[in-house]
Amino acid sequence: MKVFRPGIATLVALSMLVAACAKAPDNLQATLQNYVDRQAIETTLVRYSTGLDTFDADVYASAFTEDAEFAMEGKVFRAAPRSPRSSRT
Repeated sequence: MKVFRPGIATLVALSMLVAACAKAPDNLQATLQNYVDRQAIETTLVRYSTGLDTFDADVYASAFTEDAEFAMEGKVFRAAPRSPRSSRT
């Protein structure tokens, strides 16, 4: 009986490994999406902090969506409609 224990443990470990490998494409897709989402969040945070640090209203505003709302002390502030930038030639 003691001879078969390592064999059984090996089969269990091998079956767990095969089961984990079978799920790899879904896990890989989730990992990739997590990376893309994280990069988008970091980019937004950099735009936000750069806008604050440089007092650049356009960069600061680009960190928010056009339908953003900010509530403070019972008041709700909404984003002003953005106008297209005039092109400089």
